[in-house]
Amino acid sequence: MALAAGGQTSGDGPFDDGPDAKLEMDEVVTSTTQAKRLALLLGPDHWWKQPLVYGLTRFDRLDVDRLRQTLLLVSRRHAGLRTVFLREGGTDRAGLLREPVWPLRVVDVSTSPPSGSDWSEEESEALGWLGRDFDPYERPLVRALLLHRSDHDLLGLGVEHSLCDGASARFLLQDVAEVYSGLEHAPAGVFDILVSDATEFAREERKWLAGAHGQIALDWWDDVSHGLGAYPELTIPTLEEPHGTEPQTFVRELSTPEIGALRAAQRELRLSSFMLAATAAAVALRHVVPEDDVKFLFANSRRTWPSTHALIAYCANRSMIRIQVGATESLSGIASKVRSSTVAALRHGMFSHEEYVHARFPEAYDRKPSSPYFHLNVHEQQPLTRLAQGWTRVALPSRPGNTAVPGVSVNVLVRPDGTGAMGVSHPTGMYPDDLAAALAHEIIEFMTRT
Repeated sequence: MALAAGGQTSGDGPFDDGPDAKLEMDEVVTSTTQAKRLALLLGPDHWWKQPLVYGLTRFDRLDVDRLRQTLLLVSRRHAGLRTVFLREGGTDRAGLLREPVWPLRVVDVSTSPPSGSDWSEEESEALGWLGRDFDPYERPLVRALLLHRSDHDLLGLGVEHSLCDGASARFLLQDVAEVYSGLEHAPAGVFDILVSDATEFAREERKWLAGAHGQIALDWWDDVSHGLGAYPELTIPTLEEPHGTEPQTFVRELSTPEIGALRAAQRELRLSSFMLAATAAAVALRHVVPEDDVKFLFANSRRTWPSTHALIAYCANRSMIRIQVGATESLSGIASKVRSSTVAALRHGMFSHEEYVHARFPEAYDRKPSSPYFHLNVHEQQPLTRLAQGWTRVALPSRPGNTAVPGVSVNVLVRPDGTGAMGVSHPTGMYPDDLAAALAHEIIEFMTRT
C-alpha cells in the first residue's frame, strides 16, 4: 500500500492555516472513552480538556521533507491518529480520515535572543500554538512543530486527548523515531502498514458491552453501587462552596528508604502498590469520614484488552472500590477487603464507571461531576521507552487543565530510580486548609508502616 498523494502536512510558517476540513472520511464507532468526552463537550457544561504535548530532539538537524513523510506514515500506521469528530451524528460515531494528514509548522528560532528562561519569546509563542486547545471538529486532531534552534532541532507533537494516553505516547514517540531513522536507508513502502487500529478496539469494546459479559458487569456495578447515585459521594463535612479554579494541593517527595519500606509492606500484606495505597487511604479516610462505608474511584487501564498491544488510543478507565471499614479494624483485615474488592473491580474493569453512569444515570452522563468524591491514582512510572539511536525525549511546557476532582484526589508516583512522590488536592476553600497535608502524611505512614 503506497502512501497516497492525498496525504499532507501543511504550514511552513508559524501561523498558517491548517489543512482543508473537507477531507474524505468514513464513519466509525467511537470508543466509550471518546463517546464520554464528546458527551461532556456537547452537554450543558461544554467541558473539554487541553491537548497532550510531547517533545523529541536528535543529535543532528532534521530533514524537513523526511519528517513530513514520517508524520504521514505514522498517521497511516495508527488509525487512531486519523480519528476526527463529526458535527452531526451524536456521540457514538466518529470519522476516520481515509488519508493521513498531520499539520507541521517549521519555525526558525536560531537567532532568537534568550528570554531569561529555557524558552525564548518566539519559541514560547510557537509552543503556545502546539499546546492550544483543539477545536473538537478540527481535521485532524494532531499537529506538529519543528523548531530550528541555534544548536539543534526540536520536534513537538500535539495530540487531542481523546486519541492518546500515556502508553500511547510511548508507542507514538518510538514509532516517529524509528520511521524517521529508517527512511534514511529504506523506502517508504517498508513502513506503510497498519500497526494499530483504534477503530477495531472500539468495535470489540462495544460488542463486549452489548453482550453477556457486559450485562454481568452492569449487574455487578448495580450491587456495588447500590444507593450511591452517579458518583460515590465523599461525606467529609465541607466548609463552603469551592472558590477559584486552582485546587489546594500538598505534595511530598518519598525517599528511597520510604519506597523500600513501601515495597516491604507490599510483600508482607500481599498487595500491589495500588492495593496498598487503597488500604492506607481507607484507614486514613475512616478518621475523617463520619461513617464506616468507604468508597472511592480509582484509575485503571484497559491495556490488558487483547487488541491494545502497541495501540495508540485513549484506553483509560475508572473503577470503584466500596468497603466497610470498622473503627478498630486491623490493617491486615482492611487489606484483605481491599484485595478482594480490587480484584472484583478489575474483573469487571472493561465496564467503566462512566458506562455505569450512562446506563443507570443518563441525566448525569453528559455533565461534569459536581458532587465531591474520592479519587486515587497510583502510577508505577516505567523507564522511558528506548528510542532509535540519536533521539532523546524532552519535556515541553504545558498548561494545567481545569480537571480537578470535586472532592479529594490522591496521586502516588513510584519512580524507576526508587524514589517517589505523593500529592493530595481538593478544591480551594471546600475543606480545612490542613486536610490535604494530614491525609498525605497518614497515607504515607500506613504505606510505609512507619
